[in-house]
Amino acid sequence: MANKKNSVKNNDMSMKIMLAVALLAAFVGGYLVARAKYKPQIMELTKMVANKDESILRMKADANKVIMKDGEMWLVEDGIVKPMENDIMMPNGNKVMVDGKVIDPDGKETMMQNGDAMDMEGKMMPNGGVNIDTDTRSF
Repeated sequence: MANKKNSVKNNDMSMKIMLAVALLAAFVGGYLVARAKYKPQIMELTKMVANKDESILRMKADANKVIMKDGEMWLVEDGIVKPMENDIMMPNGNKVMVDGKVIDPDGKETMMQNGDAMDMEGKMMPNGGVNIDTDTRSF
């Protein structure tokens, strides 16, 4: 009698193990089939996300600048506009003063005009890329 119970328990245990192995094999097989089937779409989506991220970073970088408006210098950082409180040294060697004077690395001085802007790399952008008289944005 005890022998029959052990036999049933062993048989039950082997069935559970076989079921677990079959489920694992089905899962792995399904994963490999889906991966092969959808790989081109996954690659395309990955490229799209990377391009979108790059575009967002470019837009953020373009948004950072100093601008002269109504005789005052303003600092635009990540879309936030605030008065420029300190002189700024740009990576290209240009120094932008709080009064709007720009001193290049050779010592040449120029004065920014109303609407002129400079990106954070030190490149001048006449009229800041917008028409300050007709543009409805603040900058």
